Amino acid sequence: MKPRLFIGSSSEGLATAEYLKQRLAKDFDCVIWDDGQVFGLNVSYLDSLLKAGSMFDFGILVATKDDKTTSRKKESDSPRDNVVFEFGLFMGRLGKFRTLILLEKGTKLPSDMSGIHVSQYSSGKTGPNRASLDKQIAVIRSHIQERNKLQELGLLPSTGVAMGYYSNFIGRVCEYLRSKQTEVIDGASYSAFEVQIVIPKSLERNMQGRAADYFKKHGFREHTFTPSTGREIKTTIAAAKKPRGKLFICDMPTTLTPLYDAIEMYLQKGHTGKSKEQELIEARELNNFVAVLKAKVAEDSFCSQAVKFVME
Repeated sequence: MKPRLFIGSSSEGLATAEYLKQRLAKDFDCVIWDDGQVFGLNVSYLDSLLKAGSMFDFGILVATKDDKTTSRKKESDSPRDNVVFEFGLFMGRLGKFRTLILLEKGTKLPSDMSGIHVSQYSSGKTGPNRASLDKQIAVIRSHIQERNKLQELGLLPSTGVAMGYYSNFIGRVCEYLRSKQTEVIDGASYSAFEVQIVIPKSLERNMQGRAADYFKKHGFREHTFTPSTGREIKTTIAAAKKPRGKLFICDMPTTLTPLYDAIEMYLQKGHTGKSKEQELIEARELNNFVAVLKAKVAEDSFCSQAVKFVME
């Protein structure tokens, strides 16, 4: 799944926003404020924007010279109020490294932003300087690609859920297997191991039932490992047909169930079925959950060799 970008602007800056989308569309899933995906019918603009903060991975606000502001007897070119407001809203939701501003040079920003480096492009009487704009878009692309690799502890509940799942299951299984030359189960000896973490395509309330159906379909049976210290590790296993002596250990993170409940509560859902909005938020949470898990697994050399992620 590509990182999802919200691009905001004034009506006057829409052409620049559309050009920005065009240039970034190859690498990211870009949505401009007027695409019809953000502002729903019979919903206030504020409510739509608040929910949009949970639907996107990054926000980019295009600030152009649209208004005149007089401050302390000095007149300056300034962006529309809605652009400044949305910049602050998305920064509060996504954090300062995931909310960017593309500024037309000479446009005055609020004094609280003094000293903050932002992308600035030059313009002339006929519009933006294309070379200057392309240079800043390249900087923005590079920044998003780098920040997307880092899983930051923020407002996404999936970050905490992933860390808990790693500590309570993946890390414990790997620690148990690390010390094992062989494992004997029902008279069969195993000397090679693969831990399969099955990632569901979507969320639902009954993740336990979904996991049980998957294990049954793929021939996994319940098993309990008993470490020398600490509590038992309950999971499912299956012997590999080839090579002999290899054991598959499989789990689907049913700990994802609270994410489903949290999203429904957040959306104040009063209907059956899933809206496009819910699907987008779920996809973002699942994507972040997997990214955090992969980052944690990569920190341990044994885990990185033993753990495989399988998409349902």
